[in-house]
Amino acid sequence: MIMILSVHVFIIVLYFAFRYYTQKINTYTTSMMLPKSNAAKYITMPIVLMIMFLIQGFSNRQLLSKKCNVEMIQTALMTSGIIMFFVFGLIIGLVEAFPILKRPFDNTFGYFLCGMDVETLKTIVNKIYIPSVRNDDTNVLESIIRDESLQINTVNPDNFQMKMLELKIPEKNNNIVMKYYNLILRKDLIGSFVLYILAIGLAIIINQETINNIQCKKTDEDIIKSLDSINLE
Repeated sequence: MIMILSVHVFIIVLYFAFRYYTQKINTYTTSMMLPKSNAAKYITMPIVLMIMFLIQGFSNRQLLSKKCNVEMIQTALMTSGIIMFFVFGLIIGLVEAFPILKRPFDNTFGYFLCGMDVETLKTIVNKIYIPSVRNDDTNVLESIIRDESLQINTVNPDNFQMKMLELKIPEKNNNIVMKYYNLILRKDLIGSFVLYILAIGLAIIINQETINNIQCKKTDEDIIKSLDSINLE
């Protein structure tokens, strides 16, 4: 079970790496449409699901063959299809359709991992947010804004451009805004990634229990082959 789970996790890692590199930005302007088009995600997700279905089907075939000493390919593929499309597929579909489901994860795991980029966070706060509220003396609002977690956890790829336009950031800081967006994008994808991992873990557990409870089906031909092998021994 650990081996097949590791394979699925590896596929999910590759999928999210692909999503990041196709959605991140290399330049920023106030006229940009953000987030970038998710067309690649909707094209690759069915392909990823199909690959995971076939891999799980092959694993189920081996497990059933070892358990029953007969080929049960149809049962193996049917079990894999139900698990991958109706369990794992349903969960990740809900995650993508309702982003609020992943907020607890991108605001914890996502913030923790993105928060390691301390230098970028400090630059974002000092160059983007502080100048927009600073007056002659440091005020309460500036003190609140210096809380870096607020500038990460209250922003996501969907509301990013709206928040930036409100601040009227000088063009000279566009490179910093670009880094800021990519940081927010990473945080958002990490939240989804954690849920995908939990979903595939649940799917594998259900699959294993299903395989354990499947009754072996042997035809008359299979029984004769088993008896012949016993006689030969």
